[in-house]
Amino acid sequence: MSVAHSSFLNALTALQARLEIHPNESDRILVSALVAWDCYVKALAKELLVEKYAEVLTTDLGSVMETRLNNDLACYDFYDSETVRILFKNYFSVDITQHWSIVGCKDALEACQKLDRYQSERYQVEHSSESNVTPLHAFTDNPLCMLLLIVNLGKATQEFAERCR
Repeated sequence: MSVAHSSFLNALTALQARLEIHPNESDRILVSALVAWDCYVKALAKELLVEKYAEVLTTDLGSVMETRLNNDLACYDFYDSETVRILFKNYFSVDITQHWSIVGCKDALEACQKLDRYQSERYQVEHSSESNVTPLHAFTDNPLCMLLLIVNLGKATQEFAERCR
């Protein structure tokens, strides 16, 4: 298991425990879970770059690749399915989102759509003040189901990344 995936799972385990104790804080917890997803995607991309291109990273070309990846990662606020697809396609020549086989989703497209909706809802939650959070600004799915989907996205992403190593 990669360091990125281990950290991701630890964060989500802690968030799930927090959700069980403080269900009234579900929006904050789910935002944190999506931030953990974003951090996982960034860390995994960096890990894979080092593993895949270790021999050239000490050269000028490697330095350019690493700088470009870091710049690209800094450009994104949210890692929805399109961002993940582009990132992995550009650096590792694979559309990793096509391989998302997730429990509770009939196919990869549905998993992508759910992630995209969660990231959109996250944006709404983050940009509304606490006093203005209404059902229009809150997450619409069951919080535990959302956490499970995020965990499973990480698992599917990691499984595919392991096959690419």
